[in-house]
Amino acid sequence: SAELAREEEKISKKKALELFETGFLDKLEAGTYKTLADIHGFLFGEIYDFAGKTRTVNLAKGNFRFAPLMYLQAALENIDHMPQSTFDEIIEKYLENAEYIDKAGAYAVQGIASMFVEKIDGSYDNVVGLPMGRLARNLIEYKINLF
Repeated sequence: SAELAREEEKISKKKALELFETGFLDKLEAGTYKTLADIHGFLFGEIYDFAGKTRTVNLAKGNFRFAPLMYLQAALENIDHMPQSTFDEIIEKYLENAEYIDKAGAYAVQGIASMFVEKIDGSYDNVVGLPMGRLARNLIEYKINLF
């Protein structure tokens, strides 16, 4: 429900501020799955009993589907093999990519920063940009030839 989503957002934003103000983040090792799990547990532990744990089911929220289980373990293992060892290095690596330069909010939800996107409210295609898939299906359905 919308009310539940608002409450989740309110609690997690409060916890995010606390994450920085208390120095909790400074005690964590950058670039590991364990650290991401600890951050997730810190942010969402008051909301979800599974917060900070590796999930064992496929998960979707609204129109957004999280990484499927069949790919999840390999993705999590890759986190621990990242060459970046500090939070600054992780951010620097993202900035080197220059993906952010022409994006509102300085990230592309379909790009590297997708790992930081918790959810998308509404149509993924509309968030990313012109919904080309839907456009192509409609052109075919209505027998519109552009060429």
